[in-house]
Amino acid sequence: MCFPRPVSAASRLSDDILYYIFGFVMIDDGDKGPTTISHVCRRWRIAALEAPILWTNITMRMYDLSQVHNLALSRFERSGTRPLDITIHCTRNICDQERKKLIFPHADRIRRLVVYSTGGLLAEDIWAQLNVHMPLLESFDTHILPDSRFYAVRQVTSPEDPTYLIPFSLPTIAFDWWHWIPVGLTSLTLESRSFSTHIPMFPLYTILSDNAATLQHFAYEGLTPLLGEGYFCPPIQYRQLRSLYLSYFDDVLPLLELFQSANLHSLTLRNYITCPSRSTSRDDGDQGLPELLFATSPDQLLEALARWSGSLRELEIYGIDDLPEEQSVRYLRTLVHLERLYLYGRGGAERLAQILFYQGSSEAQNAESQDSEALDFESQYSEARESQDAEVRESQDVEAWDAMAAPLLPKLTSLLSTGRSHADLQHYFDIRERQNLPPLEKLVLDINFFTEMPCSLDFPKDAAVVFKAVDDPAHFRGGPLEERPMIVDCDCALHDVLMD
Repeated sequence: MCFPRPVSAASRLSDDILYYIFGFVMIDDGDKGPTTISHVCRRWRIAALEAPILWTNITMRMYDLSQVHNLALSRFERSGTRPLDITIHCTRNICDQERKKLIFPHADRIRRLVVYSTGGLLAEDIWAQLNVHMPLLESFDTHILPDSRFYAVRQVTSPEDPTYLIPFSLPTIAFDWWHWIPVGLTSLTLESRSFSTHIPMFPLYTILSDNAATLQHFAYEGLTPLLGEGYFCPPIQYRQLRSLYLSYFDDVLPLLELFQSANLHSLTLRNYITCPSRSTSRDDGDQGLPELLFATSPDQLLEALARWSGSLRELEIYGIDDLPEEQSVRYLRTLVHLERLYLYGRGGAERLAQILFYQGSSEAQNAESQDSEALDFESQYSEARESQDAEVRESQDVEAWDAMAAPLLPKLTSLLSTGRSHADLQHYFDIRERQNLPPLEKLVLDINFFTEMPCSLDFPKDAAVVFKAVDDPAHFRGGPLEERPMIVDCDCALHDVLMD
């Protein structure tokens, strides 16, 4: 007697369910995922080969001139006419044969293009090799390892529009940023430490002006573009700019002066010399970093930052120079909508943290006297504040007192601060409790705060919902900050989750 061969549960799934599963595979690993699921069983392989969207993520590695790129060619064929997301890893330049075989035939389908380069290759050479007409290209991302990046995103309005998303083109004898004229940019990142062709101020100004109506995010890291003596670039008014990141080596003011936006929600300032965004060796005397050629004027810096005080929701400051106290107090009082504040390092970050923790003064020893004066003022003006007589209110300047008595950063929900003492933090949260402000959603402090905490200290476990720790700025080696989760036990002591 013959019995029918049992069918596995995986083989009984309908095409709709399989395509639903394939969608998660594409999100999780669009490079290796399709090959993996096509080997589950014969049924899945047939379904995978009949789903062109599975094969639209194509990765190529350029390391040998004798390469054939069979895997990439098979994916080009299986993807049908779908838009493509291409990633290229280069340890050598792309040859003409590869351009004609891998890039030219599919240029009209490329939607995203990412390039990782090592081996001392020049970004400009790679850009020139890839700069062909790609009508659907939305984003172009180049990582020149270890320390430079170019990333541009644009709005595609019509396939007939010129791409203009990749700088430079062949045959160009001398690379020149004046020839790059992008349109419809929504995001632009220039981390230019390894660019052999630095962008001058006037080409950058032209690029920003031409995209003022669409640009939403701009990031720049490197030396401030040069502007000839006696020349002036007026501020540019942006309609949609919401995020600005500036990592500077010298005077950042010429860059800040280019931006006017009523909708800016996120601002990051980083002094690369004292707080590098890339990992460096602090043991060597020469870190390969340029000297600080021109220092930023603290007064002018705060004046430039004040133009966005009414719209900012997020402010991150890393290692900037010290700031004057009086102007810093006035600046913090204008940030009435700020929800996220990161103050990392010494100098200006420490100054702002002191003012925040003592609500208007950076001197901890004055906190007690300030609290006493505040109570006296409150008693003095309470009757005037409740008075219905306009003349009485005006004579006592009640409105001015109300402005002074208002808490700094009343909408703050996330805070990072380094170098603060336990007394500072305790004082700050006592003030927040008196002002009936809710607990922070996240509080991030340097690791020394937790390791040096006195056993007798009753840490305010209700100060925040989540506690995290970061490295001490004195030992910071550069790179992204790693926030380590901390937990509060029943005795109000904090412990490192990773260490425990």
